[in-house]
Amino acid sequence: MVEKLMDIATGKLLEKFGAGNHKPGSGSASAMQGMLSAQMLRTVIDLTNDEKHRKNYLVYIPKLQIIKNKIEPIYNELERLFQTDSEQFDKVINLREQRDKKVNPHEKRILSEEAREALKISTKTPLRIAELCLKLADFAMFIFDHGFKSARGDSGVALNSAVSAIASCLCIIELNLVSLPFDQETEKMREVKRSIKSKYNQLLSLTSEKLAILEKESNENRLYERSIRKFQSGNLAESIRSNSEIEEIVRQLQNTLWLQRDKIWKNQNVQNPMELLKPEIVLKKVMGYTFLLSNNLGIYEQEGVRFEIAGLIDKSQKTVQISRRYPLDTQNFTTAHELGHAILHRQTVLHRDKPIDGSLTLPRSTEEFQADKFAAYFLMPGKIVEETFFQLFEIEKFKINENSATAIGAKSILFLREKCQNLRGLGRLVASLELYAGKPFKSLSEIFGVSVETMAIRLEELNLLEF
Repeated sequence: MVEKLMDIATGKLLEKFGAGNHKPGSGSASAMQGMLSAQMLRTVIDLTNDEKHRKNYLVYIPKLQIIKNKIEPIYNELERLFQTDSEQFDKVINLREQRDKKVNPHEKRILSEEAREALKISTKTPLRIAELCLKLADFAMFIFDHGFKSARGDSGVALNSAVSAIASCLCIIELNLVSLPFDQETEKMREVKRSIKSKYNQLLSLTSEKLAILEKESNENRLYERSIRKFQSGNLAESIRSNSEIEEIVRQLQNTLWLQRDKIWKNQNVQNPMELLKPEIVLKKVMGYTFLLSNNLGIYEQEGVRFEIAGLIDKSQKTVQISRRYPLDTQNFTTAHELGHAILHRQTVLHRDKPIDGSLTLPRSTEEFQADKFAAYFLMPGKIVEETFFQLFEIEKFKINENSATAIGAKSILFLREKCQNLRGLGRLVASLELYAGKPFKSLSEIFGVSVETMAIRLEELNLLEF
C-alpha cells in the first residue's frame, strides 16, 4: 500500500525528508513550499476581508475573492503532485537499481531506456509545480500591495515560498535534463523551462522590491519612534524657563505630527495642517493614552471652592477623561491642557482640572499655567493663526478706523470704539466676526475650536490688534 505523505504528522514527515532516502525528495519539497505559499495567501485574504479591516480594502475585496477561489484548485493540484513526485521518482530509482544489478548489456540498455522514460515523466512534475507557483507568486504580488497591510509579512512569506519553490524546481529540472536524450519531447521541456526561468528572473527583482518596501517602512517607523520619544518621556517641563520655550516644544511636536502624518492618521490623507490640531488623536496615537469622554467626572473641592471636574489625567495608568458637561470648545481646550500635562510634567498623580477654556485669570500653579499655555499654543499655532487672520480680513493688523468700522457695518469709528471699550473687547469682536467687508466666513474661534475669549487673548499675544 502506497503511503500518503499528507497523512503523516509534520515532525515525522520532516524526519523522512532528512533520512537520506530518495523519497520524499526535492520535487515533493518544492510542492510543499508551494502549498505553504497558497495557505499563507488564503490567510492574508481572510484577514483583509475580516470585518475589522474590510472597510479599508473594499475596492480590492472582489479581486481578492477571485484570487482565493483560484488558489483552491492550485493547492489541490500541488497536494497531488506532492505525492506524485515521490511515487514517480521512486520508479526511476527502482529502474536504475535494477539496471545496476544486471550483467547482460542488452538488459542494462533496456532498463536504462525505461529509467530515462520514467525520468521524463518525473521531470514533468517539477515543471508543473513551477508553473503553479508562478501563478501563486503573481497572486502574492497583488496581495502584498493591496491586502491587509499589517499581514505583509505573511504576504512576503507566501511570495518568497513560491519563488523559492520555482528555484528548487529549476534545479531539479536542470539536473534531470543532464540524463535525458536529445529528442522532441525533451526539447519541449527545455522550452517550458526557459520560459519559467525568464519569469523567475523577473520575480527575483520584484521580490527584492517588496523586501525594500518593508525595509523602508521599518526605517520610517524607527525614525517615527525616535522622533516621538522625547514627547513620550513626559518630563519636558524640567528644562522650561519661559513661555517661548513651551511654544518651541509645541512647534516641534506639530512639525513631528506633520512629517509623520501618514503614520499617525494612516488612510485619512491629511493635507491641511489644521487637521493635525486634534489633541485627543495625539494623546491616543502618539502618547499611547486611553482617551474617554464621560458624562460626569464628579465634584472636586479646592481651597474651599467646589467645582465640577472638567478633565482628569492619570499618568500612571496613561488615561485621560474629559467631561461632556461643558461646551465643545471647553472640552477641546481641556483635552489639549491634559496633553500638555502628559508631555510636560513628570508627576504621576491624578490631575483634577477646573472647567478651563484658556481665559482663566485666577492664580494657578506652575504646572497648570504651563499646561494652559501648551494648550493655547497647540490649538492656535501662531503662524497658522496669522495666515488665517490675513485670509479672512486681508489686513496685517486689525485697527479701529474708518475702513474697519465700515467693513463690520458699525455706524462710526466712535461707535465701534465704545462697543469694544478696550483691546480685549476688540479681540472678542474680531474673534467672533462671521462677516467682514461683505464676505461671510466661520469665525476665528470656531475655526480653531476655542472660546471667543481664548481666541481674543491669542490675537493679543500675536499683536494682530490695535485699539
